Amino acid sequence: MNNYNTFQTSIGSISIEPTLEHATSYGGIVPLLDYLEKIKIKRLLEASLSLKKQNGTFPLSDVSLALILGRLLGLERISHFEDIEEETLLKRFFKWGKLPDYTTYYNDLKRFKSEEDLTGFEVTNQALTERVLVDQDRAILDFDSTVNTVYGNQQGAEVGYNSHNPGKKSLHPLLVFEGISRLCLFAELRNGKAYTSDGMVEAAIEALKHIPPHASIMARFDKGFPNDRHLSFFEEYRDPDTGISKEILYVGKLKLYKSLVKKGLEKNWCRVYEGTKIIEWTEIDHRAQTWSRSRRVILIRMAEASDFEEPYLSEEFLWEYQAIVTNMTDSGDEIWRFYNHRACMENYIKEAKNGFGADQVSGEEFYANFADLWLKMIAYNIHILFCKEVCVQAYSSFTISRFRRTFWEIPAILVTHARQWKLKMSNTFTRFDSWLKMLQRIHQLE
Repeated sequence: MNNYNTFQTSIGSISIEPTLEHATSYGGIVPLLDYLEKIKIKRLLEASLSLKKQNGTFPLSDVSLALILGRLLGLERISHFEDIEEETLLKRFFKWGKLPDYTTYYNDLKRFKSEEDLTGFEVTNQALTERVLVDQDRAILDFDSTVNTVYGNQQGAEVGYNSHNPGKKSLHPLLVFEGISRLCLFAELRNGKAYTSDGMVEAAIEALKHIPPHASIMARFDKGFPNDRHLSFFEEYRDPDTGISKEILYVGKLKLYKSLVKKGLEKNWCRVYEGTKIIEWTEIDHRAQTWSRSRRVILIRMAEASDFEEPYLSEEFLWEYQAIVTNMTDSGDEIWRFYNHRACMENYIKEAKNGFGADQVSGEEFYANFADLWLKMIAYNIHILFCKEVCVQAYSSFTISRFRRTFWEIPAILVTHARQWKLKMSNTFTRFDSWLKMLQRIHQLE
């Protein structure tokens, strides 16, 4: 039955009817779908997930892949998946008459009841990151935690440190990224009262599984992470396969105590210039009360060069100090610069949150939310891999939000004639040539 209405609109008299078949808002996702086929993501999930559904219309591996795809398309909340149930290209990709009702995603995530149930996502993620990391001769492990504020009574949500929403309940994920490739190597959902560095050694062990044996390894972390156990782990690390000592070089910011500055003031300082700033550094041997040994600490102090041009009471009021613990032998200013590159990790976390909804908590159950976090980080990694392996260089640094607007969210219609399917895309698609080049590159991948 035709269902239409005629309106006198600002652009003229128009009859409106929802009768256009095989239309899609995501006409540009064909390269993405082909890339998922090329990297065998569905097969990886099927082989890795230990949980199975009995007689389900939608296998758990397929539902997991649909969740990954939804995140890549920008669906932040599971309830938003209702919008793509009849999405033309996705139905053809999955060979389904329609995609699952959004409640299916909630119910299937609730099947995850323990950390053991989640190991399949770790295995899948490791197989994906290997595509890039296998060729790296150096790897940098960047550790950080983040706060996900919640507004309900989700399992594990507690009132802990929350600088943006003090007093609100939250969860406190721990993340490990590889600093050169930007890939996420490890994700752990933790309760809201977890300390910043809780589980750091275990996270490092899992993250190191992604690093090829020939690669040299370095680590960076903020001031919440350095303690004797964590630093000793990096200093005494041995290759798990050969047992050969393989020290991991690290830089980590320390909490700045007056005793550290006092020690530094007894030393000579080296001066370097960074634009309008004056940077000075020195080094000390320092053994904190809880440390089993002394360690090298680089002290950095910074001031605006212009501050020294005006009268001042004491030079000490002009300096801002930092302390960095390290087992590296480089000069203090080089170590400081290397540590500062860790700031990029804030952008990785921001991209995971803003682009893939990593800060959105979907349900009440802890391990369901943990599984959902893993799927979001896998989606994040797939975008990184797509940009590295397929994307035209000019667009490889696009955020996922901009990438969607530029390449995925293209109106199109799928038509058939003489048994031949044709995807008719909008003639306003200005970057069609670059899009086509990406599609061609995918079919040239090994």
